[in-house]
Amino acid sequence: MPRYLLALDFGHGGGRAFFYEVESGKHFSSYQKWNYFSPEDDEFRKEFIPDDFFKILCNQIKNLLKRHNIKSRDVIGVSSASMRHSFVFIDKNGKELYGGPNTDIRGLFYQDIVEEKI
Repeated sequence: MPRYLLALDFGHGGGRAFFYEVESGKHFSSYQKWNYFSPEDDEFRKEFIPDDFFKILCNQIKNLLKRHNIKSRDVIGVSSASMRHSFVFIDKNGKELYGGPNTDIRGLFYQDIVEEKI
């Protein structure tokens, strides 16, 4: 029975799912670009919808499982990495309020205000 490791990469420009077969070293991956939006057409603000990014990665996993006839029970480990996704704020019910990359620079305009109050 083959054993696989699954790595998920939440990159700045897109998401990647990567399966590695432990014994043979065979590997399979899938990549899909994703986009950020600027609320109110403010170029300093960048956000993303976490559910959309999650769906992209889930679809990549499902497609790779099917395409390479990998059984989910044969996946023995999962790892993830995220690059340039600074924050995801959630409310008391666990629903995302904001998800943003480190390219959201609106904080530049509030730094002095915060420093004055401290």
